[in-house]
Amino acid sequence: MDPLESRVAALEARVARLKLSRNYKLARMHYKDKHVPKTGKRHTSAVEYGLIAAMIAIAAITAMNGLGNQLKATFDSTQSAMAASQFDGGAGPPSGKP
Repeated sequence: MDPLESRVAALEARVARLKLSRNYKLARMHYKDKHVPKTGKRHTSAVEYGLIAAMIAIAAITAMNGLGNQLKATFDSTQSAMAASQFDGGAGPPSGKP
Protein backbone atom coordinates (compact mmCIF):
# COMPACT_ATOMS: atom_id res chain seq x y z
CA MET A 1 0.00 0.00 0.00
CA ASP A 2 1.51 3.26 -1.01
CA PRO A 3 1.35 6.35 1.23
CA LEU A 4 -1.37 7.97 -0.86
CA GLU A 5 -3.69 5.00 -0.51
CA SER A 6 -3.11 4.79 3.23
CA ARG A 7 -3.81 8.50 3.56
CA VAL A 8 -7.04 8.15 1.53
CA ALA A 9 -8.09 5.19 3.69
CA ALA A 10 -7.40 7.22 6.86
CA LEU A 11 -9.45 10.15 5.53
CA GLU A 12 -12.32 7.83 4.57
CA ALA A 13 -12.29 6.33 8.07
CA ARG A 14 -12.34 9.81 9.59
CA VAL A 15 -15.27 10.87 7.37
CA ALA A 16 -17.15 7.71 8.41
CA ARG A 17 -16.55 8.53 12.11
CA LEU A 18 -17.76 12.10 11.59
CA LYS A 19 -20.90 10.89 9.85
CA LEU A 20 -21.61 8.49 12.72
CA SER A 21 -20.97 11.23 15.23
CA ARG A 22 -23.27 13.64 13.40
CA ASN A 23 -26.01 11.01 13.11
CA TYR A 24 -25.67 10.30 16.82
CA LYS A 25 -26.08 13.98 17.66
CA LEU A 26 -29.11 14.30 15.38
CA ALA A 27 -30.70 11.19 16.87
CA ARG A 28 -30.09 12.51 20.37
CA MET A 29 -31.63 15.90 19.52
CA HIS A 30 -34.65 14.13 18.04
CA TYR A 31 -35.02 12.02 21.19
CA LYS A 32 -34.83 15.11 23.41
CA ASP A 33 -37.45 16.89 21.31
CA LYS A 34 -39.87 14.01 21.67
CA HIS A 35 -39.35 13.11 25.33
CA VAL A 36 -38.69 16.38 27.10
CA PRO A 37 -41.68 18.66 27.65
CA LYS A 38 -41.51 22.00 25.92
CA THR A 39 -40.86 25.03 28.07
CA GLY A 40 -44.25 26.44 27.10
CA LYS A 41 -45.97 23.69 29.08
CA ARG A 42 -44.25 24.78 32.25
CA HIS A 43 -45.33 28.37 31.77
CA THR A 44 -48.87 27.32 30.98
CA SER A 45 -49.21 25.50 34.29
CA ALA A 46 -47.80 28.55 36.11
CA VAL A 47 -50.50 30.70 34.53
CA GLU A 48 -53.15 28.17 35.54
CA TYR A 49 -51.91 28.18 39.14
CA GLY A 50 -52.01 31.98 39.11
CA LEU A 51 -55.62 31.98 37.92
CA ILE A 52 -56.59 29.46 40.60
CA ALA A 53 -54.94 31.60 43.28
CA ALA A 54 -56.77 34.69 42.00
CA MET A 55 -60.13 32.89 42.12
CA ILE A 56 -59.46 31.71 45.69
CA ALA A 57 -58.51 35.26 46.71
CA ILE A 58 -61.72 36.66 45.19
CA ALA A 59 -63.83 34.03 46.98
CA ALA A 60 -62.07 34.77 50.29
CA ILE A 61 -62.55 38.53 49.93
CA THR A 62 -66.25 38.07 49.11
CA ALA A 63 -66.79 35.77 52.11
CA MET A 64 -64.93 38.10 54.47
CA ASN A 65 -66.87 41.10 53.19
CA GLY A 66 -70.18 39.38 53.97
CA LEU A 67 -68.93 38.29 57.39
CA GLY A 68 -67.69 41.82 58.08
CA ASN A 69 -71.11 43.28 57.27
CA GLN A 70 -72.79 40.83 59.66
CA LEU A 71 -70.27 41.62 62.38
CA LYS A 72 -70.76 45.37 61.92
CA ALA A 73 -74.54 44.95 62.21
CA THR A 74 -74.11 42.95 65.42
CA PHE A 75 -71.81 45.56 66.98
CA ASP A 76 -74.14 48.39 65.91
CA SER A 77 -77.17 46.72 67.53
CA THR A 78 -75.15 46.01 70.68
CA GLN A 79 -73.95 49.60 70.82
CA SER A 80 -77.46 51.01 70.39
CA ALA A 81 -78.84 48.62 73.05
CA MET A 82 -76.14 49.67 75.51
CA ALA A 83 -76.70 53.36 74.79
CA ALA A 84 -80.47 52.99 75.25
CA SER A 85 -80.13 51.18 78.56
CA GLN A 86 -77.70 53.79 79.89
CA PHE A 87 -79.96 56.79 79.19
CA ASP A 88 -83.32 55.15 79.93
CA GLY A 89 -82.43 54.36 83.47
CA GLY A 90 -82.20 50.69 82.69
CA ALA A 91 -80.15 48.26 84.59
CA GLY A 92 -77.13 50.09 85.87
CA PRO A 93 -74.24 48.91 87.92
CA PRO A 94 -75.22 46.75 90.88
CA SER A 95 -75.75 48.64 94.09
CA GLY A 96 -74.85 47.45 97.48
CA LYS A 97 -71.83 45.93 98.95
CA PRO A 98 -69.61 43.66 96.93
